[in-house]
Amino acid sequence: MLLFCLCFSIISEILSQNPSNYAQRSIYNKIKQEDEFQGFVGLIQHNRDATMDLIRHELTIFVPTNSAFENYPYPLHSDLAFYHMANESRTLKDLKTIQNISTIEDNFPKLWITKTDEGVFINNAKIIEFRSDYPGRTRNGNDGKDQMLHIIDDVLDPIVRHPKFPHTAHDFLVSNEKWHLDANKSVSSFLHKVRENELSHLYGIEGSNTYFIPVDRGFDTQKFKKLTKNSIFGHIVPGYVLFTRPTMRRLNYETMANGHDIYMVLSFEEIGNKLYVKGSTITGTDENPKGEMMAELLNANIPVQNGVVHLISEPLGIFKKVLKPFPYLPIMHKLSTDPELSTVYDMGETTGFNKIFTTNNLSFTYFVAQDFAWRQIKKKGLSFSGTDVDLLKRHLIISEVPYTMESLLSLSSGRNYTHVELKTVGGFLRFVVLLIEDSYFIRWNKMYIKVLRSNYECSDGLVHILAGPIAILN
Repeated sequence: MLLFCLCFSIISEILSQNPSNYAQRSIYNKIKQEDEFQGFVGLIQHNRDATMDLIRHELTIFVPTNSAFENYPYPLHSDLAFYHMANESRTLKDLKTIQNISTIEDNFPKLWITKTDEGVFINNAKIIEFRSDYPGRTRNGNDGKDQMLHIIDDVLDPIVRHPKFPHTAHDFLVSNEKWHLDANKSVSSFLHKVRENELSHLYGIEGSNTYFIPVDRGFDTQKFKKLTKNSIFGHIVPGYVLFTRPTMRRLNYETMANGHDIYMVLSFEEIGNKLYVKGSTITGTDENPKGEMMAELLNANIPVQNGVVHLISEPLGIFKKVLKPFPYLPIMHKLSTDPELSTVYDMGETTGFNKIFTTNNLSFTYFVAQDFAWRQIKKKGLSFSGTDVDLLKRHLIISEVPYTMESLLSLSSGRNYTHVELKTVGGFLRFVVLLIEDSYFIRWNKMYIKVLRSNYECSDGLVHILAGPIAILN
């Protein structure tokens, strides 16, 4: 009897170490045959390459529940299947010992692993442990490949569609239009400052970092000017990949702004149904004073090859300045009192166009040609097609935040100086802003219009004074 027990124990040990010695249903068959995986089946059924990977290769597969697919807010793309398959067969115990795992298709960013007291997370999805650790083989016998199935409670989304290589945070900064984001999420102002301070390398380096990137509409002129090198350091948490679900609230993380002069930490804060990042400047300078401020997370949990990106509503560590009565006066005050801008002011008064400045609560960006240009146009007997109102409409942009000339230059450079397209009161205007020998120029319809004075600050927006109108003259 003792000999029988000993033999049975040895055989069991051998079988447990060599799964090729026993028959087992493949993970592909398990997924196809069980109702609880039909959401994922719908994802792979039109993706032949993903199906073949699942049939042939050693891998770890993370399968979302059907309810996770039901709650996924975007149209499903079959390429999402690749982002749920990782190289090698990894048990839960294995996953708890590593920080990330590469996907089976190397053009996607890494899958990031976070271990907490509440469980194991892949990016922002939690592994349902009691339903996971299902081992399988592609086929029985020595030719079979080991596989491991884990069930997760959310869909893994790289957010970028059809990538050709695994993108870093720097790739996101310079071309975030490739990502499947909500509208009005341009980050050109922050990119301009990153380049100006020669910090682009921080967003492309290998490693495990968290990047908070403010969107353009969170900048006004003062915030743009005050965004210094130290401020940018305060938007990066090095050494940690902080997805929102597994990260503890109100726990401070050191940023790269951790020198003798400035020390800044960040934490997640939940208020109502919204999530915020709080920036706390513990030690500051005149440029970056001590204080706390919060920015809302607009698009969180964007995975990249070197960590995770969160888009936030405004820059951190920059405290609002109270506007003084002078020179921060309304645009109408500037136009009515500046003798070099009287033509545009009179044109607006005659046509009633100037009323628009008293009926909007948003910000204005007004391109105004100086009087000398209008005198030259009249002297040469030139005219423009359309009415005066049509002309004025083309020169006025209404938006949440006015466009500084620096932000327009950044938008232009981000598009390789092809065309920036902005919506004016009179429709879309396509142009390019250039910096030539320390002077700004607007290139429009093969014309180069010099900006004589940029960024004249008013309480309701900005005025850019031009050497001529944006118009075709006959």
